[in-house]
Amino acid sequence: MQLLDTGNLVVRYANDSQSDNFLWQSFDSPCDTLLPGMRIGRNFSTSQDRFLTSWKSADDPAPGQFSLWIDPRGFPQLVLRNGTSMHYRIGSWNGLRFAGSP
Repeated sequence: MQLLDTGNLVVRYANDSQSDNFLWQSFDSPCDTLLPGMRIGRNFSTSQDRFLTSWKSADDPAPGQFSLWIDPRGFPQLVLRNGTSMHYRIGSWNGLRFAGSP
């Protein structure tokens, strides 16, 4: 187990000489903070969704009701959910900004 300079906690075999060959990494399981190098969205190879989730309260880090997702259907767009319902849609990325933002 090793904590990298990026903030990524990784687990790898002790004798593995490849620096990016991880058995598990914390960047694949984001919670409430997005660090540089982290990704959110769907990994189509593993069907794993990576998304951010609010805390239940300021004193309770259990998952809260709000989450930030990338919806991969059609043009991928950033979606804020309140529980299971969509609260806000920002739109797709056009290379400079999200299309739905002013």
